[in-house]
This record gives sequence, C-alpha cells and structure tokens, in this order.
Amino acid sequence: MKLGVRKQIWSLPAIAVLVFAVGITAGIGFASQALMHVRSMAVVDYPRLDGMKALSAEVTRIADDFNAAVAEGEKKKLEEAAARADAIRELIAKVGALPGQEAFAGKVGPMFDAYYTPAGKSARLMLGMEKGDPQVAVAAMQTALKSLNTELDVGTKAASSGFYDSLDNAQGNIRNVLAAMIAAGVLVAVALAIVSSLIVRSIWKQLGGEPEYATRIVREIARGNLAVQINVERGDTRSQLAALKGMQGELTALIANIRNSASSVREASHEISQGMAELSARTEQQASSLEETASTMEELTATVKQNAQHAVQARDLAQTSTAVATRGGEVVQNVVATMDEINVSSKEIANIVAVIDGIAFQTNILALNAAVEASRAGEHGRGFAVVASEVRSLAQRSAASAKEVKGLIQVSVEKVGLGRKLVSEAGERMAEIVGSIGKVSGVVGEISSASLEQSSGISEIGRAVTHIEGVTQHNAALVEETSAAAHSMSEQARQLEEAVSVFQLRDAGPGAARAPAPLARPPSRPALKSR
Repeated sequence: MKLGVRKQIWSLPAIAVLVFAVGITAGIGFASQALMHVRSMAVVDYPRLDGMKALSAEVTRIADDFNAAVAEGEKKKLEEAAARADAIRELIAKVGALPGQEAFAGKVGPMFDAYYTPAGKSARLMLGMEKGDPQVAVAAMQTALKSLNTELDVGTKAASSGFYDSLDNAQGNIRNVLAAMIAAGVLVAVALAIVSSLIVRSIWKQLGGEPEYATRIVREIARGNLAVQINVERGDTRSQLAALKGMQGELTALIANIRNSASSVREASHEISQGMAELSARTEQQASSLEETASTMEELTATVKQNAQHAVQARDLAQTSTAVATRGGEVVQNVVATMDEINVSSKEIANIVAVIDGIAFQTNILALNAAVEASRAGEHGRGFAVVASEVRSLAQRSAASAKEVKGLIQVSVEKVGLGRKLVSEAGERMAEIVGSIGKVSGVVGEISSASLEQSSGISEIGRAVTHIEGVTQHNAALVEETSAAAHSMSEQARQLEEAVSVFQLRDAGPGAARAPAPLARPPSRPALKSR
C-alpha cells in the first residue's frame, strides 16, 4: 500500500515514538526489577545485615559488661547487662519480623537466653551475690556464647551476601536500563536515519523535484506561460512534477484546440450569420408570397363557396324540374288515357251515328213507302203524304247530318288517334326528359357535393396557408434571432480567442509566442547530512 506524503512524514515520529516506547518498556522492566532489588535491600537485606551486626555488637558488649562487672566488682554493670539483654531481645524480635527471618529469630532467641542465663548466674556467683560453684555456669556460658557467636556470624555472612547480591542485581538492572536506553537511542537514531532516508527518497520520488521549483512552474503556468520547460528525471512518469508536465502538455493541447475551435466557431458563426441574413430575406419574400397566396386562397374560397351554393341551387332546381317533369309525364299519361277514352267514345258515337243513319235510311224508305201509299190514297192520303214528305225530308236531313257527323267523327277519331300517338310520343319524351333531368339532378348533386368538399378543402388549405404564413413569419423572427445569436457567438468566439491568446504555447504555429528560457532546476536529489 502506497502511503501519502503526510502519512510518510507522520510515520517518522510515529516510528521514533514506537522505538522509544519499546526502549522505555524494556527500561521500565529493568528499572522495575532494579527497584524490586533496591526495595528488597532497603526492606530486608540492609535491615537484616544491620540487625545482625547490631546483634553481634550487643552480644559482644553484654559479654564485656559481664567481664567488667566480675573484673571490677561493679554490680551496676549487671543492671546495664540486663538492660542490654532486653535490647538484644528487641533486636532479635525486630530481625525476626523481617521477611524470611522467623526461623533465625526462633533459633537465636533461645540461644541468647541459653547464654544470658548462665552468664548472669556466673557473674553473680563471682561477685558473691549468690553462693555456689561458678565453673559450671561459666562452662555453660562459654559454650552458649560460642554457639551464639557462630550463629550470628553465619547470619551476618548470609545477610551480607544477600545484601551484596541484591546490590549486584540492582546494579545489573541499572546497567540493563542504561543499556536499553542506549540501545533504544541507537535504534531510534538508526531507524530514524533509515526511515528518513526512505521517506525522503519516497517523497522526492513522488514530488520529482523541489517543491519551490514546482511552485515556480505553477506560477508561470498560472500567468499563462504554457511554454515553460519542465525538467524531470529520465524515466520519471509518476511523480507530481511529471504529472505537472503531463498537465502542461494536456493544457497546451486543450488551449490549442480551444484556439482552433474558437477560430472555427467564429468563421462558422460568421458564415451562419451571412446565411441567416440571406435566409431572413428569403423568408420575408416567402412570407409575402404566402400572404398573397392566402389572399388568393380567400378569394378562391369565396368563389368556390359561391359555386357550391349555385350548384346546390341547380341541384334543387333539377330536383324541382324532375318533380315537374314527373308530374307532366303523369298528366300526359292521363291525357293518353283520356284520348283513349275519347277514341272509344268516338267509336261508340260513330256506331250510334251509324244506327241513326240506318234509322234515317229506314225512315226515308218508310216515308217513301208512306208517300207512295198516300199518293195511292189520293185526297185522303194528301195530309199523310205531306207528313211523309216532311218525315222523308227530316230523314234525309238526318241522314245527311249523320253522314256529316260520321265524317266529323271519323276525322275526330283519326285526329284522336294521331293525338294519342303524339301524346304517347310526348309521354315517352317526357319519360326520357324525366330520366335525363334525374341524371342531371344526380350530376348536379355530385357537383354540389364535390363543390362543398372542394370548398371545405380550400378552406382547410386557406387555414393551412394562413398557419404556414404565421409559421413563416415566426421563422423569419427566429431567423433574425438566430442571425443575432450567430453574430453574438462570433463576437464571443473572438473574445475567447483574445482570452486564450494570453497563453504562450510551444510549436503552436507562426503566431505563437517564443518559448522563454527554461527555469533553473535545483539538484535532482537532496543530499542527506551524514551523522
């Protein structure tokens, strides 16, 4: 894991603290042992040795007191010996109170009593304070004193040996403490030297040069001097100075691209502005043309609407004509039927006239016969002859009238037949007229529907043209805004070119500023002070 500069710098005192902690821990351990031995010396060994020496001295003094009392005959010395005996017993108890000295006190106490009792008795015998043979008491005293002194000597030697052993151990621990401190100091110095060297090399490798040199380069770049030369060690691609050089290259390429892009944008925006001006003029022309087209479409819409109304009226008239023609056809059919009836009636009248003509003929014959009979009758038949003559005259006149009526009826029948034929042909023509008027009515209806659809379509076209006219006018406004924006973009591109022109680039073309002399670089690697 790669540590940062801050962690590497902090690792130096951290390692020093760690080594010091190890040394201090070892020193504390040795010092604790030394303190333990010193405490043992102060609490056990020295009081034991001092007590042993005091006991030996007091035993010697009490023996001297007994000898002096016997030799000088001073009984007072016995009292001093008794007081000293009490002090010795207190010393024995005091020594026995020390750790590990209970057995010694339990042994020495009875031995002192074994000495003190015969010693006091022999002294009192020799001073005449008691009667008896002092030799036995003296022998017991001497034996007990010898044993006591021997035990005290052994105890003193043991106490002295223990004291000096503890002293040697304490001194050894103190020496160990000093050695641990010295070793810790040496280790700290060596570790600091090694770690410092490694940290300095690592930091130098990360920085790639002096920070002041990188600071000057950054200031030059901040002033816009991208042509400043950055010196890095051969093969250095990961240091901050190498990264700064890479940033300089990338920034140089970026500024060059910005210059080129700004120039291209300025030229393109200028061309866009010109194109937008032409487009604006054409759009205005198109808007004017669309306005005229809209006006024309409105007039055409009005004309088509009028034609549609006329077509509707023509359709209505055609439908009315069809109805009238249909009714005329029905009337003609009625006329044909009436003519047929008239023809039948004329034939019947002709038959009746024929009957009348027959009756008149027979009447004429009868009248003729009556006249013949009247002429035969003579005077008697003269009146009858006159009547017969009149009857004959009427019969002749009736026959003549019947002939005339018959002729008229024949003429009427012929004319009725001709009229019937003409009326039949008129009925057929009326039927054809009704069919034609129906077809005309259908065509006029289709024309009316087409005119209405055409009027609706032209109205929609008019609305579309009006909408296109509005959109075109809006486009014209947008074109003007776009032209203004292109002009503004061209101006901003020019300002951008001016803004990036403050940067000095190397190998940026004939217009680029000459690259200044490279900054002086400090030595490639700092020298470590020798210790």
